[in-house]
Amino acid sequence: MKYLLTAAQARRIDEHTIQEIGVPSLVLMERAALAVCDTIEKESGGDRSKKILLFSGSGNNGADACAVARLLHLKGYGVSTIVLGDPERYTEELKIQIGILEKLNLPVTSLGDLISSSEEPGADSIGIRTVKKIMEGYDVIVDGIFGIGLSRYVEGYAKYVIEAMNEAKKPIIAIDVPSGISATTGAILGTAVNARVTVTFGKKKVGLTLFPGADYAGAVVEADCGFVEEGIEDLGSCSYTYELSDLSRIPLRSQSSNKGTYGRVLVIAGSDTMSGAAFLAAKAALRCGVGLVRLLTTRSNREAIQKLLPEAVLGFYDEMTNFELEKAMDEATAVVIGPGLGKAPRAKEVVELVLSHDIKRLLLDADALNLVAELHWQEKLAGHTITPHMGEMARLNAMEIGDIKMNVVDVAKAFAQKYQCNVVLKDARTVVAVPEEEAVFINTSGNSGMSTAGAGDVLTGVIAGMWAAGLNNAEGARMGVYLHGLAGDEAAATLGERFMTASDIIEHWKDTLKSIE
Repeated sequence: MKYLLTAAQARRIDEHTIQEIGVPSLVLMERAALAVCDTIEKESGGDRSKKILLFSGSGNNGADACAVARLLHLKGYGVSTIVLGDPERYTEELKIQIGILEKLNLPVTSLGDLISSSEEPGADSIGIRTVKKIMEGYDVIVDGIFGIGLSRYVEGYAKYVIEAMNEAKKPIIAIDVPSGISATTGAILGTAVNARVTVTFGKKKVGLTLFPGADYAGAVVEADCGFVEEGIEDLGSCSYTYELSDLSRIPLRSQSSNKGTYGRVLVIAGSDTMSGAAFLAAKAALRCGVGLVRLLTTRSNREAIQKLLPEAVLGFYDEMTNFELEKAMDEATAVVIGPGLGKAPRAKEVVELVLSHDIKRLLLDADALNLVAELHWQEKLAGHTITPHMGEMARLNAMEIGDIKMNVVDVAKAFAQKYQCNVVLKDARTVVAVPEEEAVFINTSGNSGMSTAGAGDVLTGVIAGMWAAGLNNAEGARMGVYLHGLAGDEAAATLGERFMTASDIIEHWKDTLKSIE
């Protein structure tokens, strides 16, 4: 498991290391600068004829950039530094680093010296044109303008400098976080540096994991700069993600077993024109090693399902009595409802019945969630798990999709706590929030090939499969999301992201699940 930090949490670790442990900030800065230098050398292929232009802000992110300039100079690179911001607001560390550069006779130019005091900021201003011209003579650009503390929109000359950096089409190395990206949410604060590589210090930031921040960060290098992170779990709601070693959380299978050992999953899915969703959810559960999957769909799907999935026990919710449905639920280890269900009167009746029944592990997806939103049944979700995509979450929470994307972690947490349900908020970075925990899980497996019809139906089956394997509600949801992404990565490695379908994710389970055994 890897922790992911917000800007505030990263600052607390920094302050703890400096103020309580007593490690001088300049020592941390030197180690940070060394890590950035190593990355620049790798990116430049060790060619010391390369010229490096560094942009420094007025804070300690800028001080890092100045320390990098010195170290590169000592290695033989040609370097120049341009400092943005009011000299009256320079931090003490930045003043020290600039002083060292001046003693080494290295050029440090204030942006203010390039811009007349009467000049208004603008993309075509004399100063910005000068910056663009300067950049033409350099091979690599280093972004040290803003650090993790940026919380306002970028404006003025900084905005135009960042835009000029991106337009230069030169490789950009960002220090800690690309300037203009929120380290906490990944949002673009007006404009942002589009980096090839970001060297982040200590733990990876949430804003480098969520999109669009992840796109702007490029490849992320996590550098150990000497922060003392003992007790990191006490920081509060630290987000986290899984690594391959976390697959050990999944219980191993016993050689002395039968189908009853590995649970029974009930899938209530499909409608007259949506047999595929029912098939994908049920097959995904079977591929996870579930002992028995019972699929309740409409009779119109009988022939297709029997041909495609003979291993499933087939029934028809449109013909069953409520008593028969309740009996099926009582026999199940886990229940999934919603994929391809539609919103016909019988579908509504079945969703209402399921929500009123005592089920330990229940997952609602797709049309089940659309019915919940339409009929205002959110209060009935308590104790259950939901897997909405952004559109479904917008309907459930009466929000605009854009507003959710701006702060996906807080939206998922707030909904989970308000309605006391587990939320699996699906997106390029799926977030899992559970009401009893402040921390959230942010999934980092998966790829763009999974942006295809049916991938969400597969996920419902995988989560149910993890429940049947013995994981609890929250852990099953997290592990299901992670495994789903890993299988997608296996499929992409074989087929390419553009060629993938949802069925390919299922077919590549074997490559992922073998590693568990």
